[in-house]
Amino acid sequence: MKTLKSLLAGILLSVFCLGTAHAANLYDPNICIWQQPVLLEYLNKPDVNANAYSPFLSRDRLTLLYCIRPNTDYVRRIVIAQRESLDAPFYDVRTLDELNSGRHNYNPCLSPDGNRLYYSRYEGGTTRIRMRQAMYNEQTGLWEPQLAFSNIHIIGKNDVLGSISDDELTVYYRSERDGKDKLWMATRNSVNEQFKNPKPISELNINDIQISPHVLPSGRTIYFAARPLNGLFNIYRASRPDITFPFSNIEKVCISNPDLNDYYPYVTPEEDVLLYSNELGVMISQADELQQAFALIEQAEQTKLDIAEILTEAVSKEKQAVALLSDIHDQWDLDPHQRNEIFDMIRHLTLAILREEQSQRSLQDSIEQLQQIFETK
Repeated sequence: MKTLKSLLAGILLSVFCLGTAHAANLYDPNICIWQQPVLLEYLNKPDVNANAYSPFLSRDRLTLLYCIRPNTDYVRRIVIAQRESLDAPFYDVRTLDELNSGRHNYNPCLSPDGNRLYYSRYEGGTTRIRMRQAMYNEQTGLWEPQLAFSNIHIIGKNDVLGSISDDELTVYYRSERDGKDKLWMATRNSVNEQFKNPKPISELNINDIQISPHVLPSGRTIYFAARPLNGLFNIYRASRPDITFPFSNIEKVCISNPDLNDYYPYVTPEEDVLLYSNELGVMISQADELQQAFALIEQAEQTKLDIAEILTEAVSKEKQAVALLSDIHDQWDLDPHQRNEIFDMIRHLTLAILREEQSQRSLQDSIEQLQQIFETK
């Protein structure tokens, strides 16, 4: 059994899900979209009692970063592994010693172009944990520290990196600036600036402790870990229709192990591979394509229901505006120019309402079509 698991882990890591097995039943709402997780055991270093954790995969899937904490000095280090193609094994594994300086470094995150590395560092003293940014030097092949994000850091509190938005202008992280570990975000205007305007992601702070937020490139989906004060970490997924909306649809990811702390999730942009950590090391799971398709259909249905509700509210407000403007048109003492302006406003609103009501009917029909997919299975 151990040999089989090791073989499967090697296949998953070298290919990262180029194929999946189909479910026996077309649709079962109780089936998890994630297949049985496999431990990437060879990333661990048993000789120094150091299990790998906090994985991050580059956009092209050719670079894997993770962390270890060897018992020789107990200093947390970032490790980088690279490969030449998706069907090749990772061949170049090294510790980023150029960033260590005897301090803990963890929670790595690469920019989409692979030129900037974001990470957390324990600074010591009252500074505690602060987020940092490094730049890759092509000539030396080493990472050079570039920024320490001091503007959003409070002395005596920990700020631990989660992930960076695709444009690198928004950081998602956990902070204890308000007492307990909660999820926060901050923004900036360019990749060479400090982050500013930190604010809590209140809708995701659902438990006593929240950590390790990972946002997908669209900005509409986030994975994170949370636990009650005396409980275990579980991984959660949340989504939103647009980055201007708060996250909602918070669901526990079904791979969570009831006996272990599951945290530090990384999910590929396509949501077909999930990497995460627990006490055993780095785990990997791939999505069952058929169950993933049904999950996406359910998400699409919910999004359309949300849009239908918003559209209904908008039409109601427009009808109220038409009623008020009609009263003004009929009852107020207006000059001809003002009366024509009011009439034009009513006309435009009425046309907008007619078109929106047509959209409502089309939207409702499309929702019913999606619902039939599940009713007939």
